[in-house]
Amino acid sequence: MSCSRQDKIISTPSLGDETRRVALKTLIQEGCLTSLYNHAFASSRIDWIRNYSLLALAKFATINTSSNEVAITLQDDEIPLSNEMDTFKLKKKAARLLFMFTTTVNKPRKFKKISLMGLIAGEHWDYCEELERDSTVEEWIKKTIYSAMKTKK
Repeated sequence: MSCSRQDKIISTPSLGDETRRVALKTLIQEGCLTSLYNHAFASSRIDWIRNYSLLALAKFATINTSSNEVAITLQDDEIPLSNEMDTFKLKKKAARLLFMFTTTVNKPRKFKKISLMGLIAGEHWDYCEELERDSTVEEWIKKTIYSAMKTKK
């Protein structure tokens, strides 16, 4: 599966939203996490693509099974993942990408909230602790992590 083919479809507004939504689902199904990250990161004004991509990464970061039959559920869509995928590796990679998104300067708070919630819900405390120690991270992120860690204990 070539993720780049789906990326081109998503980056072509003239193809229509439904075609682009199918391409996003294909990226999810095939585990193209870097592509999802790039669409979430894009400075595009198309919030639904950003939102859908970030939510997908957050869902990957919260996978808590080693079963071969895993599906990502977003809005009303249940997207089964290809059976040959290593869900543990996908979970770790998604967490790393969410961490990178959360530390990016000048990204809207509403999107950073999604990435942060993916880290917290997936219990990626190593990344959360690193965010807490980072002096460049916004205060609201540190407070959210502190509150989540306090509740966890």
